Amino acid sequence: MKNIQIAIRSIFKKGRHNVMKIVSLGVGLAAGLVLIAKVCFEQSYDDFYPDRDRVYQVWAKYQQNGGELKDYPQTSGGIVPAMQRQIPGIETVTRYTGLGDWTFTMTDTKMKYSGRCIIADSCFFDILPRPMLIGNAKEVLSTPMYVLVSDRIAKNIGGDVIGKTFTVDSSPGRTMTIGGVFEEIPENSHARYDVIVSMASAGRFMWEGSPVNMLGNDRYKSYVKLHKGVNPPDLEEQVHTFVNSYFPPEDQQKSGLNIDFSFHELDGLHKASPQVKRMTRILSLLAFALIFTAVMNYVLIVISSIVNRSKEVAVHKCYGASENNIHGMMFGEALVHIVLSLILALLLILAFRGTVEELLATSLDSLFLSGGGLALLGICVLVFFVSGFMPGSLYARIPVASAFRNYRENKRIWKKALLLVQFVATGFLVTMLVFVARQYTFMVNDRPGYAYENLAYCGLAGVDSTSRAKILDEVTRLPGVASATTVFQLPFEPASGNNVFLPGETQELFNIADLYEVGNGYLDMMEIPVIQGRSFTEHIADSREIMVDRRFVEKMKLVAGWTDDVIGRSICITEHSQNGEPFTIRGVYENIRLGGISNQDMRPSVLFYTHKPTRTLQVKFHELTNDNMARLQRKISETFPDRDLNAVSFRSEIMDLYTDSRRFRDSVMIGGLVTLLITLIGLIGYTNDEVSRRRKEIAVRRVNGAALWDILRSFIKDIGYTCIYAVILGGGIAYFVLQKWQEQFSEKVPLSGYIFLGCGVCVLSIIYAVVCLNARKTANDNPVSCLKSE
Repeated sequence: MKNIQIAIRSIFKKGRHNVMKIVSLGVGLAAGLVLIAKVCFEQSYDDFYPDRDRVYQVWAKYQQNGGELKDYPQTSGGIVPAMQRQIPGIETVTRYTGLGDWTFTMTDTKMKYSGRCIIADSCFFDILPRPMLIGNAKEVLSTPMYVLVSDRIAKNIGGDVIGKTFTVDSSPGRTMTIGGVFEEIPENSHARYDVIVSMASAGRFMWEGSPVNMLGNDRYKSYVKLHKGVNPPDLEEQVHTFVNSYFPPEDQQKSGLNIDFSFHELDGLHKASPQVKRMTRILSLLAFALIFTAVMNYVLIVISSIVNRSKEVAVHKCYGASENNIHGMMFGEALVHIVLSLILALLLILAFRGTVEELLATSLDSLFLSGGGLALLGICVLVFFVSGFMPGSLYARIPVASAFRNYRENKRIWKKALLLVQFVATGFLVTMLVFVARQYTFMVNDRPGYAYENLAYCGLAGVDSTSRAKILDEVTRLPGVASATTVFQLPFEPASGNNVFLPGETQELFNIADLYEVGNGYLDMMEIPVIQGRSFTEHIADSREIMVDRRFVEKMKLVAGWTDDVIGRSICITEHSQNGEPFTIRGVYENIRLGGISNQDMRPSVLFYTHKPTRTLQVKFHELTNDNMARLQRKISETFPDRDLNAVSFRSEIMDLYTDSRRFRDSVMIGGLVTLLITLIGLIGYTNDEVSRRRKEIAVRRVNGAALWDILRSFIKDIGYTCIYAVILGGGIAYFVLQKWQEQFSEKVPLSGYIFLGCGVCVLSIIYAVVCLNARKTANDNPVSCLKSE
C-alpha cells in the first residue's frame, strides 16, 4: 500500500515521464483491448442457446456428373421433417427461410416499421429458443397469417401489440396479425431476425409446396436436435438409408446428380467458417502488436530513466531495501500507471464509441458483455506483470555505490531490443495498411464486366404490373435519363440456381446462376458486350429465347461436347422448362462478375427476356448527379405516395459489397497510427536518454571540430541496423499475413516488392527524422556549458 501511495505522489515528478508512459500505454490498451474483445465476441457466437451441443444444421451435398462434391448450407423444405420420421436418433427438427427486410404499415395508426423477416415452422423455438414475453410461440407459428415480433419492434409500435394487424409493403393485400413477442436476438447469433411468420402462411409468400418439397427450391436453413448420447457419426448409416429411400441410386445415376447430407454443429457454424478464422487470426495479431508495442514502450521509458533514478534506488538500498522491496516499488508504480491507463483507455473508447461500433460492426455492450471479460482481465494482469517485473529486475541490480557517485548505465541491449520490437510492429502495420488500402481501392473501382457508374435502381416488389409500366414510362421521359428498363435480378445480389439439361434427356448437366428476366435494352444499358449472336428479340409476348455467358459455353464444351458455335442450339433450364420446353440460345454475352470480388459467384449465368415490367426498375443517366437522383426520387415518391420506395445508385451498392474490407482497412489504419505514435514516443524517450548520457561526449566532439551532421550521424548509426532489420522483419510478417488475407478475394492486387521497399523507406525516414530533430538541440548547444562540471 505504501508503494502505491508513493507512486501516486510521484506521478508528476520531473524526469519520470509518467504522463508519457500513461498516455502511450492507455492509447495502446484502448485499441488492443477493443480488438481482443472483438475476437472474443466472434468466438462466442450462439453460446446462449441451451443444448447447443445437440443441435446441428443440416447441409446438402451435391455432386454433378462426377464433378466436385460441394456442401451447401441449405436444404429443400421437406428434408428434415422426413429425416425425423425415418431416423430414430433425431429428437426434433425445424427449418426456416428468409423473406428479406420488411417494411410494414400498421392498420390502425398507418405508421411504418421495418425489420428482418423469416418464415419458420412451429418447432423453431424448440431448437433455437428465445424467451417469450407475450404469447405462445408454438400456437402462433401454427396459425396462418400470424407472426411473432421481437421486443424491439413491439416497443417501437407501443402499447399492447397482441392482435394488432399490419400489411407488408412488398406484399399488398396480405394482412398479418401479431400473436406474440419474443426477446430480441443477441448480436452474437448466426441467425438474426425481427419478425417470424408462421410456416402455415407459406403459400401466401412463396410456392405452396415449398415447405414439403424434397428436391430443388433448397432455400431453407434446416436443423436437427439429436437425442442425448447420439452423435452424427452414429447416424451415418441411417442417413445413407434415408437418402437411398427418397433418392434411389438409379435415379441419381440417371440424372447425373449425387445427393447426400451432412450435420454441422451449431456452436461452430460461425466461428468455424474460413472467413471468421482468417479475421480472428489477423485481429489477434493486430491486437498483440498494439498491446505488446505499448507495453514494451512503457518498459523502454522506465529503463531509459534508470540513470536519473539510480541515486534514489541506491539510497533505498542504503536504508535496508532488499531486491524484493525494489520489485515492490516497481510493481506499485506499474499498478498505478496501468489503472490510470485503463481509465484513459475506457474514456477513449467511450469518446469514440460510434467509430468503434462502426468499424467492428458490433455494439460496445455486446463487445464487452459477450463472455470475453476473463480474457481481457488476463491481458491486463499480464501487462501488469511485465510492466512491473522487467523494470524491477534491472533496477534491483543498481549498486549501493550509486548513492555516492554518478551511475553510468551503458548496457543498452535492453533498450535496443525493446525498440526493435516496436519498429517491427510499426513496419508490419504500415505495410499492411498500404496493401489493404490498395486492395480496397482496387475493388471499389474495378470494372465488373458492366458499366455501373451512371446506373440507379428502385425495387418495385409489391407494385402491380400496370403501375410498373407507368413509372417506367415516366422515368424514361425525365431530363438526364438515357434509358430505363426493368430487371428481376441485379448482378451484385445473390443469385438463385437452376440446372441445365438437354431437350429429351433427364440428366442434369450443371448448375447455373439464374438472372431470370430482363426488359428491353438491358445489355446495351449495362454495356455488356455480345460476343456471339445477338441480343433478344424484343416486344414479343412469349419469348423462348435465352442468352448465356462465355462460362456457359465453356462448360457445355466440357460436359456436352459442344463447339464454340452455340447460336441456335436448344437447352432446358429447371424451373423454366417445367414440361421440358426448350429455349433457343440467341446470343452469348461476355462474363460479368456476379456478387463482389470477396464473394464472387463463379457459376455460368443465363438471361431470359420479358416484355412485362418486372420487380426492379433500372435507370441509366447521362451523368449520375445528385440533382438527377433527387429528380428520380421525387418522381417515384409522387407516383407511389403510400409506399416507401427509394432510388439507390449502383455505385453505393458496389461499395457496400466491400464494407467489411473498408472496416478492416480503417482498423489497420488506426492500429498503424497508434503503433507509430507509441513507437515515436518510445524513440523520443530513448533519444533523450542517449542525449543525456552522451552530452559531454558530444561537447568534446564539437570542441574537436565535429560538424552538426557528424553528431547526428552518430545517433543515426547507433540505431541504424536495428531499424533496418526491424523494418525488413515487419515487412516479411506483413507479406505472410497479406497472402492469407487475400485468399478471400477472386482478384487481388499484386504484392509488389517495390511497394514493400517504399513502405520500409518511409518508416526509416520517419524514425531517422525524429532522432535527428530530438538530438539537434543538444548538438547545437554551447560545449562550454556541457563541460562546466568537469
